Amino acid sequence: MLLNILLINPPLDWPDDTRLNSIFFQPVQSLGLGYIAAVLENEGYTVDVLECSAIGLNIKNIIGIIKNKEYSIIGLSVFIYNYYHSALIGNNVKKLFPNIKLVLGGFLPTLSPNEMFASIPGLDYCVLGEGEYTFLNLIRSIDSPTTIVETNGIAYKRNDEIIINGCSEVITHLDSLPFPKISYISPSGMAAIISGRGCHGRCSFCSVEAYRGKIKGKYCRKRDPMQIIKEIEMLVHEHKVKIISFHDDSFLSVKELWLVNFIQSMKQSQLNILFSFSARADDIIRFQKYMPELKEMGLTYIFIGVESFVPRQLELYNKNISSEENRKAIEIIEECNISYGLGLILIDPFVCLDEIEYNLNVLNEIRYPEHCNSDNPPISLLSPLFSVKYSQIESMLKNKGLYVKNEYGYEIIDNLSKRYFKISKMWVSQLVLVHNKSFLDGDAYFGGYFKTAKRLKLLKKQIKVIDLNFCLSLCQYVKNNPEDKEVISFLSPWFEKINIISTEINEIYNNRKIVG
Repeated sequence: MLLNILLINPPLDWPDDTRLNSIFFQPVQSLGLGYIAAVLENEGYTVDVLECSAIGLNIKNIIGIIKNKEYSIIGLSVFIYNYYHSALIGNNVKKLFPNIKLVLGGFLPTLSPNEMFASIPGLDYCVLGEGEYTFLNLIRSIDSPTTIVETNGIAYKRNDEIIINGCSEVITHLDSLPFPKISYISPSGMAAIISGRGCHGRCSFCSVEAYRGKIKGKYCRKRDPMQIIKEIEMLVHEHKVKIISFHDDSFLSVKELWLVNFIQSMKQSQLNILFSFSARADDIIRFQKYMPELKEMGLTYIFIGVESFVPRQLELYNKNISSEENRKAIEIIEECNISYGLGLILIDPFVCLDEIEYNLNVLNEIRYPEHCNSDNPPISLLSPLFSVKYSQIESMLKNKGLYVKNEYGYEIIDNLSKRYFKISKMWVSQLVLVHNKSFLDGDAYFGGYFKTAKRLKLLKKQIKVIDLNFCLSLCQYVKNNPEDKEVISFLSPWFEKINIISTEINEIYNNRKIVG
């Protein structure tokens, strides 16, 4: 008997509502679930996929959907950023529908299946590593205890003992997979695809290194450019897609021949689309001669994980890239007039105020607020370093006795930096409200009110300029004032500046000044 299967991409634990109104950073579907669904449907199974954050589903909505259809198996894609909601959904499913088999897959189940079974006592199975064929084999075996024992790539309970069979081999030839099942296309016509799997980086703040140690086989693999073009053509012709977001960890971590073939294939296809990707600074430098050509083909945005311009931080983060390389990559992108955003981690446990100020001065010199994509957040809204589960940073903090059970996993050691961060959070409490309001430009743009969208886009850039100037001014305030008795007096003029922009945005909204 073929089973009805529901795959769920749970809500984010820290929802970012600005993405729903962003022109370019729209939510996209989970490609992992899309690939699994496509493999299962090819075998005759009925598969539904819920993209909870993209379409605004909460736990009540999800339970309602499950009640209305007889599902035999429910799968959740579990990562650090949706762990809370995954456990909430999982526990509710097993409480209300105990006969439904519950399966977890993703980074966290692969790295720590024991933790998953502890968080969801009724959990039936974890899929470890790449899930397409493991999930399929699990479903085929699910009614046969003998076969379950022999299924690679899963963890399960037997008489209260957790059995871990270890990861299956990775999928060597990614093009052997069917194209992902389409479960969501953004209002702007954006869809995600991958050109490969795996990351060549060894960043200390990321849990990929631990994941790499769990799986079997070659970690970094690339697809045939012609197959990528065929998938894009399908998305354009069948789903009216206008923007492609490559969800590779690092799109340009390839051999030159692959990139040449990709460019040639894109040109021959004559597809009129925009596309974006993430890249390392050293790869941008390595392939700088191809950047104008990629721009001409439709490359409209690059996210560069520079993290810092301070050598000590770059070493701490194990970036294996210099500050000079970071600046050179930005220079190349700006010369090609390609929109970009930077991954920045300015706060870490050991940061001193001079390092914070140095990074801010570099961002001021390159005029980052004016030049970056307007949908990128202001500097103050960027997260400090997180002690991500199973990362090298987490291990280092625990080994040094610096790990703390708080939001970030540590306390800032330097007193001046600690004061800077404390005061900046007071500023952020007001800044975030104005920043979120500014994303009305997405509503205006999608509604065809382009003049208003353009004005709101300029206001977003003004917010970023004010914020960077605030950060630089805060560095001086902290240096010159050993105590924070005058902090309200310091903050007040900055609040006034940001409130002027807030007032204009309110007038646009309240007076419906959305005119063509």
